[in-house]
Amino acid sequence: MASINEQTLIFSTGRRVSALRGVIGISPYLEVFQGHDGILIPKEAFLDDNDALTDAERIELADYMIEQWNKFKKLSIAA
Repeated sequence: MASINEQTLIFSTGRRVSALRGVIGISPYLEVFQGHDGILIPKEAFLDDNDALTDAERIELADYMIEQWNKFKKLSIAA
């Protein structure tokens, strides 16, 4: 599963993607952004670019984000 530190999202494949302050997000239009400054990566970049994430990496990123949201949800329940 993907992991993240202060600056980098690390996939099990070894690929590293910059994630300033450990922030990765997704817009309603499926644009992925990294960092707190809102740099958007259009969904086409993940599909057409030579540096595009593989299907497995996209799934890994989605699973990571789902896990993060589930942790957040449990904080609300515990309060």
